[in-house]
Amino acid sequence: MSIRDEVLNFQLAHGVGFVYGCNMPVAMEAWQETEGRPLGERFAVYGVKRLAQVRFVHSADELLIGRVAKWHIDQEEHEAACKYFANNVRMPSPGQTGHCEPWYDVAFSEGLGGLKKRVAHIPSFSIACDGVIAMINNAAEAAVTADAAAVCRHIAEQPPRTFREAIQLMWFINVAIQAGDEVALVGPGRIDRRLGKFYDEDIAAGRITREDALQMITELYFFINNFCGRGLAYAVMVGGSGQYNTVSYLALEALRTTRLVYPGVGLCWEKETPDDLRRLVVDIIAEGISNASVFNDKLIRESMMKYGIPAEFAGEYINSTCVEITPCGCSNVWVASPYFSLCNILLEVLEGSEAGDMAAFMQEYFEALGQRIDEAAAEQNQWRKIRSEGTRRPIQSLFTRDCIKRELDIEEGGAEYNWVECSFVGLANLVDSLYVIKKEVFELKNFTIPQLCEMLKKDFDGCENIRQRFLNCHDKYGNGCRDVDAIIPEITGFVAARCAQQKMYPGDSAFIPGTFCWEMHQRLGLEC
Repeated sequence: MSIRDEVLNFQLAHGVGFVYGCNMPVAMEAWQETEGRPLGERFAVYGVKRLAQVRFVHSADELLIGRVAKWHIDQEEHEAACKYFANNVRMPSPGQTGHCEPWYDVAFSEGLGGLKKRVAHIPSFSIACDGVIAMINNAAEAAVTADAAAVCRHIAEQPPRTFREAIQLMWFINVAIQAGDEVALVGPGRIDRRLGKFYDEDIAAGRITREDALQMITELYFFINNFCGRGLAYAVMVGGSGQYNTVSYLALEALRTTRLVYPGVGLCWEKETPDDLRRLVVDIIAEGISNASVFNDKLIRESMMKYGIPAEFAGEYINSTCVEITPCGCSNVWVASPYFSLCNILLEVLEGSEAGDMAAFMQEYFEALGQRIDEAAAEQNQWRKIRSEGTRRPIQSLFTRDCIKRELDIEEGGAEYNWVECSFVGLANLVDSLYVIKKEVFELKNFTIPQLCEMLKKDFDGCENIRQRFLNCHDKYGNGCRDVDAIIPEITGFVAARCAQQKMYPGDSAFIPGTFCWEMHQRLGLEC
């Protein structure tokens, strides 16, 4: 039986995906055991208990171990635990998690045993590290081949020596953070930079072949599809900053081999990108594999530096899930937090507008949009303060720079970068709508604003000819029409300036605007 068939059969038997949400019975058990202890230790014990429930499944065809059986929680136990927590702790806490690449450096250079020594003086981190080590040792017991078990037993505490050990440890770290700390969307990240030296050393020593490495990356992708729930995203990124190696190619070739939803593989495109690697990603996209993508490396590095990332580190970024950019290994960045429906705000402004000309109308719109931005930033700050007071993620903190150095949990401000990325949805639709309003209401004077609002309330019932005129007889954004395109910098300039006024917790971090939409065109369109 092929690895792919083995994985698909496993999914049919056990279900796809892992329980990211709070396991309330396990949480109650941990909370009762740790009453009176510091918050970090309580969450660490909870995370360790969650990791103890992780069950790995392995077959002789697989070089790596990584398939995780789905949890099944007793409903009565769940309800009883929910009642217990009604007055004890807020679970789950508001806000966002994940959307990052872990910090692998210490685990790869010193092993988890070395990491444990580093955090011995921080009880919550020490407990968490023991839990990760125990999970890997449990995986060794699930191995059906002696060499797979030996790999697990070595990397449980020792640094990886080979490509196989490194990619195996990479996946275990990803599982531990997500399963233990209830963190969603932590991806392998820049696997060519993390694994390239192991590959080169193994090839030189004759320990593996190119085909062996491709199989292991392919298995990693299968594990991700087994682990990740539907409708989410996982990120692998390669290249950029002049850094390319064989693993850069293998990461894309594995995507072509699996042809599954996860992960997305992004190529950082620059002048130095090898021509054959460019052709590879273009060919893959042309074959209909739509989760291969390209990113403008120079532009992103410049943007990272704008927000305080040193030039030498600016190329260490990841498309954290879909396309949202976060710094590698040191991020507590919240992305798409929140989404703004630009067109819904326009409808609300239209309904109460008293504008006599387009300039006055735009002022009304900007006042409404600015108020939404202020309110959203205040809400995100409130959520972050709630999290800092009542939540800890000690496992993720182990693999986030500089939580250990600062002796702070990621929820307390331990990460180096804590900005918030908000997202403005419907920019092109907004611009086209504003242009129609400018022409039809204020220049041609075919309608008053109340008359336009009445047509919109009726969804153009009885006015199909007018709807068709709005749709087909006015210029649209994106077609080189100067009058329409000129509206864009007016809007984006206001958004950027208003977001720059916000100071996010902790450390007066930035509130960074973007236009990432995921599936929100559809969701917010239904509401509009």
